[in-house]
Amino acid sequence: MDKFDTIIIGSGIGGLAIGAILVGRRRGDKVLILEKNGGIGGRLFSYERDGFKLDVGAHVLSRSDKGPLGDILRLVGKEDSIGFTYVRPLTHYQDELFPFPRGLRDIVPDEDFERLNEMLRSMIGLPPLAIEELDETDLCSYVHRFTASPLINACVNNVSIVYTCVPYDRASAGEFVRCIQAEARARASGYPTGGCGALAQTIAVGIAELGGSIKTGAKVDQIIVDAGVAKGVVVGGETYLADTIISNADIKHTILNLVGEDKLGSQYLSQVKSLEYSYAGLVVRLALDAVLTDWKLVTHIASDDPLGYHGTLDEGRVPDDLNAFVSVPSNFSSDVAPEGKQLLSLSAAVPYDFPDMNSLTQLLIDLTRRLFPGIDKHVMWTDVTTPSELNKFVGEDGAIIGVGQTVRQSGRNRPPVTCPIKNLYFCGAEAGGWGVGVELAIESATSLSLLIP
Repeated sequence: MDKFDTIIIGSGIGGLAIGAILVGRRRGDKVLILEKNGGIGGRLFSYERDGFKLDVGAHVLSRSDKGPLGDILRLVGKEDSIGFTYVRPLTHYQDELFPFPRGLRDIVPDEDFERLNEMLRSMIGLPPLAIEELDETDLCSYVHRFTASPLINACVNNVSIVYTCVPYDRASAGEFVRCIQAEARARASGYPTGGCGALAQTIAVGIAELGGSIKTGAKVDQIIVDAGVAKGVVVGGETYLADTIISNADIKHTILNLVGEDKLGSQYLSQVKSLEYSYAGLVVRLALDAVLTDWKLVTHIASDDPLGYHGTLDEGRVPDDLNAFVSVPSNFSSDVAPEGKQLLSLSAAVPYDFPDMNSLTQLLIDLTRRLFPGIDKHVMWTDVTTPSELNKFVGEDGAIIGVGQTVRQSGRNRPPVTCPIKNLYFCGAEAGGWGVGVELAIESATSLSLLIP
């Protein structure tokens, strides 16, 4: 029966980050990361097909190496092992391609453009306490303090979906402000050389070099709890003991299935069951036999009525067009596609239980034809990841992020990294932390590291 100082369930970026922090700062500790899948990284996992490297998720990192990700790479001595290509994203709406916000100058009335700039200046200048006061204010209400312009609201909603993966009428204005302030300071949104899988692999190598262990194909069946204290885990009938257990998995799955409802009180169970995930992710990837575009990242706005658009999706009806995050990974990193070829990735934030995912997939494919006329004759193959397929890999109903950064689940209302069971903690985009996607998970790990005895 093996004994460790810390066992981490899951090798998503949150699990890798806390593993890196522990082996980097507490040299000599025995740290074991258990991953149920055959590959590490969670949503940062990449796989190969015909010489193309495909990311499970659709990522551009908010601050790349200039944010908390850079801290993790430095901690494991890998800061020079991964390069990043930075990008300033463009927005596409009704055949117009423009940078947000300055590109709206010639599209919306002057008064609305000035109000937009006033709002952004206000956001950038807000001190921490004022931001906290906005945690329970939805972003839509905040924007309407400045402007009711349909297109400006659609653009802000578009950014909200990128940052928090929930519509702006549900997203926390405080969380949005934190994200936009951090990104404005860093100006380093980018993509890693070799794809997101290379990033996860690099951190994992650093963890191993510092003495940590990662075991794949190791599905945790149970967290051992005795007298209210977590003591270890069971994997395929084998027991691993540890002083500290950290779950980088879904909180709901961890508590309801791995721990068991009988080990916790009704109030805490009710809180866990009420947690809401972000929108789920639908990803369409196209392998092209030629280089068709020099774009790196474009976000497409389907409608200037964001509330009506999301209402349509939530009611299970197919909209006329689909908001989309359009990236060209091979224009960031040439080695993710064979020479002379191109990889195109489109993703959409959609409800997990949408009844007609095929129609939404077709909308994304139709969008490629509008953006890149004549693309059909260059498509070698199409690779689709539906929310249900993503759910099989990472859980959480195929959520793009995890627990959504809504007004009920951000800032001081974010689920804590601790729980009533002693020595059991959470990290990742499920509990604690703030920020955009990957950085949310790493910030969670950073805050958790300060609590572990």
